[in-house]
Amino acid sequence: MRIAYNVLLLLVVVVAGGCAHKVSQNDLENRIQASARSTGIEMDVQRANDLLEAGDREQALRIYESVLESGFSSASFTTSVLTNAALAALQLGERDLFFRYCARIENSLSHQKFISNNTQFVLALYFVMQGRDIESQNNYVSRRVRESVKNALMIR
Repeated sequence: MRIAYNVLLLLVVVVAGGCAHKVSQNDLENRIQASARSTGIEMDVQRANDLLEAGDREQALRIYESVLESGFSSASFTTSVLTNAALAALQLGERDLFFRYCARIENSLSHQKFISNNTQFVLALYFVMQGRDIESQNNYVSRRVRESVKNALMIR
């Protein structure tokens, strides 16, 4: 009886260990798929950036839109894509689209510690185009934009 109990206990441990291995294998496969997806998205953004620099703004904007719709979750990455999309929209003369992208940028920045210079300048332009006085705004984003503009003027 004691031997049967030990064998049964050993069998439970082996089966449980096998299940744990399968879960770990599934986790690993999910991580690999997420990494591949991330790499594909990053390649898409790089292609869109190249197209934007080459002057093909419409195609770049389509790729940026596709990336934003993919739901990639990194806040700083999304902000970077939104900034480039806003620039492409502005260069195409799509003022309303530029405003929509900038509003999304502004709404997403409250939780970020770092705002790139490109994003700050895009927001400064957005504020000016809206007739907002950057100096009178007293929130985190506006303070960062003011600092960036002042620093840029000091460089001259």
